[in-house]
Amino acid sequence: TITVWKKIPELITVTGTVKNVKRYDKKSYFDLVCSDKKINAICANNVTPSENTTIEFNGLVTVKSSKFCNLQVTIEGAPIGTWTPYNAQLEILTKNDLVKYNNQPLSSVIGDLINGNLVLIGTSTAINDIITTLDKDTEVNIIENIISVSNKDNVLDALTELKKGINKAGFLVPAFAVVRGGDDNTLAVWDDPEVVKALLDVKIPFYTALGHSHKITLADKYAAQSFPTPANFASSLNYEERNFNYNFSLEFKTQTLTKSLKEMEEEIIALKNKPKAVKSTLIIHLAYILVCILLLVYIIFYK
Repeated sequence: TITVWKKIPELITVTGTVKNVKRYDKKSYFDLVCSDKKINAICANNVTPSENTTIEFNGLVTVKSSKFCNLQVTIEGAPIGTWTPYNAQLEILTKNDLVKYNNQPLSSVIGDLINGNLVLIGTSTAINDIITTLDKDTEVNIIENIISVSNKDNVLDALTELKKGINKAGFLVPAFAVVRGGDDNTLAVWDDPEVVKALLDVKIPFYTALGHSHKITLADKYAAQSFPTPANFASSLNYEERNFNYNFSLEFKTQTLTKSLKEMEEEIIALKNKPKAVKSTLIIHLAYILVCILLLVYIIFYK
């Protein structure tokens, strides 16, 4: 095995779009992406560029081999020229203001979904994957909201409209889901704390199926439940609905049987008490006859 590890002594300037910013200790790590190529970048925390900002970056380049026999290129330095700095407030928001309060898996809300509506926010392909995977006799009513999931403003607008809608009388939405397919740089939208805060602000359980990605996004972490693909989400809906209907049927049969047993017990008690009731009635009749006889005797002999 040949190991390549070389630090190029001259400073080099590269241009790219900042993706996947991670801050550890006093340094920040991110990808600089240009077309289909990317380079790993490292800089000090106080000069960290903002996510999705296109910058020029100047620094020392290190080249080494990876375990997959590809060359891994890293540049350590700082952005140059005019650029948007990393917003530290968003990092604080991520840590302190995002509270996962709606931790209800599908199994907990499936009964409400059968009686209400499930809103799907996402791409037409992802929503179609769900519709075609759902059982034909499903009782879950689907409301489709097709948007560009790679556009942050579109996502925020859709969540705002949903929040307004669920406050309207008669519009029952126990939960919603955000769905998309594919694995590319546009997944960064779902790592944005502002988007996740908007998801949580709807104040009903939400589910994520941001498909075919090996990456766990911030939205996945705060979702009530996350699924690897839209089709997998639909399969889980099928399972939970079948399970709910089976349990409901079993409970109904149990209640019917219990009611029948109770009615039988009441009939048995009534039959046991019937001789006593007959006896009481006979005594009352005899007493009445005796009183009549005495009255007749009195009238005959004393009048």
